[in-house]
Amino acid sequence: MRTPDLHSLRLFLSVYELRNLTHAARRHNIAPSAVTKRIRELEIIYGVDLFVRKARGVVPTLAADDLSVKAKAIFRTFDETAEQMGAYAKGVRGHIRIASTATALLGGIGEKISSFSRNHPHIHCILMEQTSLANLSSLLDGSADLCFIASSAAVPPDVVTIPVLNDHLVAIMEPSHPLAKKASLEFRETLDFPHIGIGATSALSLQLDQMATQSGRAVDCRLRVTTYDTARYLVSCGMGIAVLPGSVITPFADKRQLAVLPLKDGWASRQILLCHRDGGTSAAARVFIESLK
Repeated sequence: MRTPDLHSLRLFLSVYELRNLTHAARRHNIAPSAVTKRIRELEIIYGVDLFVRKARGVVPTLAADDLSVKAKAIFRTFDETAEQMGAYAKGVRGHIRIASTATALLGGIGEKISSFSRNHPHIHCILMEQTSLANLSSLLDGSADLCFIASSAAVPPDVVTIPVLNDHLVAIMEPSHPLAKKASLEFRETLDFPHIGIGATSALSLQLDQMATQSGRAVDCRLRVTTYDTARYLVSCGMGIAVLPGSVITPFADKRQLAVLPLKDGWASRQILLCHRDGGTSAAARVFIESLK
């Protein structure tokens, strides 16, 4: 059986509602003969008579009654689909998979995601906390739509970056540490003491190793941990110095009774970058990006 086209079904509904071929033709601005032809084609497709022709119009058959219900349901579905697709196009509905570093989340991105979710209840944010390198990998393999990384991470050429936050590295230590009385210090001064590092492959650890190498030294990393909480705790226990983003330290410094010294090195001022694939951003993700500006 052939499938009738939508225009024929619209003409059928007009004839069904108006009970008159001429009036239906006038509604659609076509000739009555064109309407008659379309109705006849529908009757051939379905193998039934849809109308009984009378001198002053037409009378629907039982088949026409049934077809009118189904045709209206078809157009209702199309209208609902068009409305939903229009909502997607405006970024009103959908989901966004966001991969973020802990630094970005604690530095203010967590609050921005929460605010965005309240203002856009039909867009669901799915959040993954990972390192900068892992975030870029998730973005490139398609498991994340957007990601937040440290500006020290190497970014592939097909990834678009947008600066969204500023951060500064600090050295933390227990108050009795020999360096604790300083107001600030250079990174090379910390290299005379044991360090507590965050993940050997994190963007921060790689950056610190690189800076130490450039000064002809190496970071004496006695401990490697995976979370800032653990690093802060071990520092408060006197097990070493940790160089960490200020955004993850300042809110907790008093609680742990830590000495917090900003690094004076120029490279210690960093940015948090929002990343997305060039030309591969969904409507919902574009709305989120716009909300950060």
